[in-house]
Amino acid sequence: MRKYWTAFKVSLSERLVYRFNFFAGVFVKFLPLVTHFFLWRAVFSTRDGAPIAGYTLSSMMAYYMLVHVARSFSSMPNLARTTATEIRDGELNKFLIRPIDYIVYTLCLRMAHKLCYYLMACLPFAVVITWLIYSGYFAPWPGWETFLWFLFSLFMAFTMGFLLHMMFGLLGFWLLEINTLLFLYFMLGYFFNGHMIPLDLLPDWLKGIVMNLPFKYEAYFPVTVYLGRYTRDQLLYEFGIEALWIIGIFAMVKILYHRGLKRYGAYGG
Repeated sequence: MRKYWTAFKVSLSERLVYRFNFFAGVFVKFLPLVTHFFLWRAVFSTRDGAPIAGYTLSSMMAYYMLVHVARSFSSMPNLARTTATEIRDGELNKFLIRPIDYIVYTLCLRMAHKLCYYLMACLPFAVVITWLIYSGYFAPWPGWETFLWFLFSLFMAFTMGFLLHMMFGLLGFWLLEINTLLFLYFMLGYFFNGHMIPLDLLPDWLKGIVMNLPFKYEAYFPVTVYLGRYTRDQLLYEFGIEALWIIGIFAMVKILYHRGLKRYGAYGG
């Protein structure tokens, strides 16, 4: 474990060098929130403030704010592309000749990335959320029990996001170029995880499909946990389904990795 702890510390130190980039990137993420605010305020004004699919204006704004938080946990910038590139260019060689697990090593790097991001992002997020609360455009405090479930859902979202991106990256053992595949995945994922609109607003036939896919656990599910849209039994059921998805995707990642190594050419590097 010491080698992975060392990899984590070195990666964290490297990322802290570029802490201003992380800090500035947080503010860029708030720009779409301004658009959402004016859009949904106009929509609710035409309905005299009547709820839409159970969402009031304040809970809708809380939804979009918290989606940014959830997506920051589950999003893995360039993980799939970097993995595929290391396979294609032979950079994977350095992991195969050392006593180190490539997947665990990559996980440590991603954990360092997320820690650095939130060290820089916690203050801006706190300021914006506080402003929304005092302006009356945020959902009420859900209580400590619900908040702890919310934090657990963020941890699960991180795990889900890492495994999904790693799974697509490992397709580089079979495909020389995965950019087109990743583009489709990111576009569909952006819609199916509830980042674009709450999944509750989808037509019933499409909602029935999307709700049974793993993507909702990357953003929609953590947010709706905070908003208190589940009973305790429903929460336990959803976490159970998510755990099954994580186990299944993890198994797929291990299969892809070990089968991919059998056809790995080890060119370059």
